[in-house]
Amino acid sequence: ATTIWVYGRYPYSEILQAACFTGFFAQLLQAGRRPGWRTGMALGIWAGLLVNAKLVYLASLPGALVFLAWKLRGQRRSLGQVIACAAVAMAPLMGLIALYNHARWGGYLSTGYNLKPAPPERVLYGLWGQFFSPGKSVLLYSPALFLSIAALPRTWRRCRDVLWLLLATVAPIVLVDSTLTFWAGDYAWGPRYMVFAVPVLLIPAV
Repeated sequence: ATTIWVYGRYPYSEILQAACFTGFFAQLLQAGRRPGWRTGMALGIWAGLLVNAKLVYLASLPGALVFLAWKLRGQRRSLGQVIACAAVAMAPLMGLIALYNHARWGGYLSTGYNLKPAPPERVLYGLWGQFFSPGKSVLLYSPALFLSIAALPRTWRRCRDVLWLLLATVAPIVLVDSTLTFWAGDYAWGPRYMVFAVPVLLIPAV
């Protein structure tokens, strides 16, 4: 009942992005609950794989860092260890991106993207389209998400850190995609740019 089934059978990279984002999200929760060098290294690997899947996911890293800082606010040593280990593990994977950029675009920091600030009305249009469009809404193509909406009050009472992490990591990507003229990722089955978030958005339903 979700786009995961469809994109799992398509030759697009969206299913890879969904897998990497799910692993990244799960490891963030683990690092916040059981900090250590192992969870830090695993977090760095997942983060590196995610950004290699698509550069736009760099936008989710600041929110992830804020979430960890909040979760481990009374454990500064553990927080530093997790961040340091994550950075070490992520560095080689970021190096691969730099090498690719140099080979493809002629500069280590050149990405090929020419994104410009979008007017506010375009962002609102994109947000409306991704969630409420009668033709491309994520709810229309993944109706199981209605269960998550119904479960939000219970999720807030029982594990609100999941909701905070959803807001910190998913929202920045959705906002970036909402600035695009083709915010749905046309031509595609539903909102292609929202596929990455469907597994984690189903957590309240679970």
